[in-house]
Amino acid sequence: MRCYYDVLSIDSHATAHEIKKAYHAQALKWHPDKHQQSAMSIEEATKIFQELQHAYRVLINPHERNWYDNHRDQLLQYDRDASAEDGSIMFDHYTRDSAFKGYNDHQKGFFAVYSAAFQHIVDLEEIEEGLPKFGNVTDELGSVQDFYVKWMSFSTKRSFSWMNIYSTTEVTTRIFRRAAEKENKRRRERAKKNYNQKVRELVKFVRKRDSRILEFEQEKASQRESQRTFKAQRNLAKKAAYEQAKISFQRQQLEAWERNHVDSSAGEPEKTGSEQYLNGALPDWVQYPDDAQLSCVVCDKTFNTDKQLRNHLYSKKHGEIVAMMKLDGHLDNLVSTKIGIDDLQTRFSPFNVIDETKMPDQVGEQDNFLEKTMSPVSSDEKMVDTKEKRLARELRAAEKRRERKEQRKLEKRQERNVLTHLERSQSTK
Repeated sequence: MRCYYDVLSIDSHATAHEIKKAYHAQALKWHPDKHQQSAMSIEEATKIFQELQHAYRVLINPHERNWYDNHRDQLLQYDRDASAEDGSIMFDHYTRDSAFKGYNDHQKGFFAVYSAAFQHIVDLEEIEEGLPKFGNVTDELGSVQDFYVKWMSFSTKRSFSWMNIYSTTEVTTRIFRRAAEKENKRRRERAKKNYNQKVRELVKFVRKRDSRILEFEQEKASQRESQRTFKAQRNLAKKAAYEQAKISFQRQQLEAWERNHVDSSAGEPEKTGSEQYLNGALPDWVQYPDDAQLSCVVCDKTFNTDKQLRNHLYSKKHGEIVAMMKLDGHLDNLVSTKIGIDDLQTRFSPFNVIDETKMPDQVGEQDNFLEKTMSPVSSDEKMVDTKEKRLARELRAAEKRRERKEQRKLEKRQERNVLTHLERSQSTK
């Protein structure tokens, strides 16, 4: 299609009067009844006259002209891109290993083939600042990484206007034009997304086979392996040194303890250093029976060695029993407190006779205390009331969701009806 302003031979800032004047002049020139004067066939003259009428109807209406001015570049770009298709780039061919032969710069080599492929994509974009070039085998690693970083985020600038199925310039009513524009936009966006995905898949395919990247990754993997081996050896050396220091420290502590307690154990039966250490450090429930065996009074168990006893004291089962004993003592305190509260309530029970000789103020204070201490707390009623309120809120929210769902269904139904009407009108033409 041609620009409507060019059809009427006027400027884009022409007034309504100038548009009418230009239309009348062009109509007299291109009317089919006068086609013999211009040495033109009836079909060609009729086509030009219809184009003239359509341009006049659009530009004479302020709303139609405003919409046309806002979308004029897109409408004109449609004709320039009408012959372009996604199939101009053979993605299926380039994503096969048979697309190249060897890693060299020859005509069918890896770098020559994919340099031409990426350059073809850049040429179709028609942008001034092109994307990085693919390069060759002698490129440095920095330029290679920059190429893949930018191409992995590729996003096309092409309009994909050839994916439109409705011609918005031929639609007269606003509601039909908006529906047609929406459908055309949906198809263009889907085609753009598919095209971007194909280009990025091509980049991934090439990157996995690029000898420059493969050499770099192999070198990086060998460095990681060397670092892992070095760290493992260092950790083993640290662990061995720690164990040696631990054994030495324990030996020194045991010798120091034996020297400090040799005098205090002069009048007692002879015991080993480990037994003396356990007797001084373990809790009261750990005792030595007469048969020189270690035991735990809480769990009623005996042990042959101090190591077994110490493992038992740090076990989960032993800790649970000790915790239960502490809990029982705490419950005893709570029970005693509860008995005192019950005794207080009994003293002020409403069934007891109140001494009539008491002063009125004392009786009032007693009644207030009974109301505070003896009145039942209606927690169940509060819980029921809270559940009812929550249920009511959920019902209201569900009703609103149902209304929104029905509204969306109605809008989609109206849109389908509009698109169906457009398809029928175009098929009849």
